[in-house]
Amino acid sequence: MAKNLEERTQLITHLKANGIDTAFHYQSLHKSAFYATQAKSKALPNADHYTDALLRLPLHAGLSEEDVNRVIKSINLFWD
Repeated sequence: MAKNLEERTQLITHLKANGIDTAFHYQSLHKSAFYATQAKSKALPNADHYTDALLRLPLHAGLSEEDVNRVIKSINLFWD
């Protein structure tokens, strides 16, 4: 997990440059359109942190061990 939105964006760029597609899709529920109509807005900094920091890595049945190792290597290079 990245430390923040900026680091996640940098990691996505790094992985994409190495041919690895990633995605992010977690949205803090308290910031969703539905929640805004149902309850008072409340600051939830931990939820906001995960919204900005989580990243979904490739995961599917066709992923080979070689692919997994390439993803791991690319992530490790980013952190070094």
